[in-house]
Amino acid sequence: MLAWLKGYGMAEVEGEGDEAVVRLTPLGVEGVVHLIDDADIEVDARPAIDAMTALDLLSFGSELPEDEADAEFADWLKLREPEEAAKELLRAAAEDDADALIRVQAASLVGSLGEAAIPAWQEALKHPSLRPYAATHLTQLDVEDAPEPTQSDTHWLILDMWTISAGLGRQEFVSSLHDIGPSSMLTGLLEVIWKVPHPHLEELLDAISTMHPDRQVGKAAKRALFKARSTK
Repeated sequence: MLAWLKGYGMAEVEGEGDEAVVRLTPLGVEGVVHLIDDADIEVDARPAIDAMTALDLLSFGSELPEDEADAEFADWLKLREPEEAAKELLRAAAEDDADALIRVQAASLVGSLGEAAIPAWQEALKHPSLRPYAATHLTQLDVEDAPEPTQSDTHWLILDMWTISAGLGRQEFVSSLHDIGPSSMLTGLLEVIWKVPHPHLEELLDAISTMHPDRQVGKAAKRALFKARSTK
């Protein structure tokens, strides 16, 4: 069996006899994951670090404890230059405008790379879903001619965070609404945030209208939802 696995490039064997150590190659890992999926067995299976794409890293990293995710990122980063890593991560985040969690995860990791990520942030300015993050980080890095984050950029960031909290449950979502400030401040925000072309805008406004304990906020969310739908 080992000879067969080696022959197909699925395993490597070091040593002989009882001292032999068998390691699966990236191809071998993929094969095992495929068999596990076919058998409907749930395990925490990830691609080998040298076969892991930026999207893989972002997808798995969002489900791991913070210290484990940081270790995974550090190992992945060792295999590429920081500038290239930043570009890979942001390009992966740009693939799906509706995936706020991946976007926030990418922005956090790229933000930790400092000035090496400047070219990647500048490239990300071209993507509407990443522009708010790019403008914010470029400004923080004091990059010459960096665009100042606009009010719309700030509202996009808020909508991304609401999207993530909504996915965690009612309590987390309502808590994120309270983080904005008093009900009067949230009502004022709802009067303008409906203009942002965020992919989850309507469902978030609908959720606020039914979940927020303050009836005035609920009414403001319903008005904002009507305006958002009427502009289509």
